[in-house]
Order: sequence, then structure tokens, then C-alpha cells
Amino acid sequence: MDLTGVFHEEYSVRENVFGRQAIPSTLSVECCNMPGSNESTRTKLEEKLREVDERLRREMLARGFDPAQSDNVALTGPLAKLYMERENLQAELDSLAGLET
Repeated sequence: MDLTGVFHEEYSVRENVFGRQAIPSTLSVECCNMPGSNESTRTKLEEKLREVDERLRREMLARGFDPAQSDNVALTGPLAKLYMERENLQAELDSLAGLET
């Protein structure tokens, strides 16, 4: 799916000692999708997901948890943080996959 970018900038006019000036007051970018950028982003996200997943697995084993049970046990603060990071990365990847189809 090829998306086109939309750039929108609003100006407010202010008067000062130099006269009237148009000063950007709001800047918004709706979507800018360069060809190949999804692939690069997806690759980076997959790598980061692998790193976080491996770190979570190691930390769980070090604390006596079974990594396969990460969805079913109450995790301590540091483990919960890694778990949420992993879930957020997976959701971002799923979102990208939805854009590509």
C-alpha cells in the first residue's frame, strides 16, 4: 500500500518592531511513507523484539520463572517492564503488517 504524505503548517501573524511577521504556530505531518521505509522499520523492530525477548527470557530464568509462562504469571517490576516492551514492539510490528496488506 503506497501512502502519500500530507504536510500542513499554520501561521499566526505577529507584529513587532520589524513589522508584521508570519510565525509558524502549528505543524502537523499526517503520513509520509517513503518506498522501502516500512521494510527498514520492520527489520529494526524485529531485531529490537528479538533482543528484548531474549533479555526477558534470560531474566526470567535467572529469577526462577519458566519463560513459557510469561503470559500467565505475575511478574516483578523489571520483568513486567520488559514484558510490556516486548508486547508494544509486537503490536507495532502487527500494525506495520496491517499497512502492508
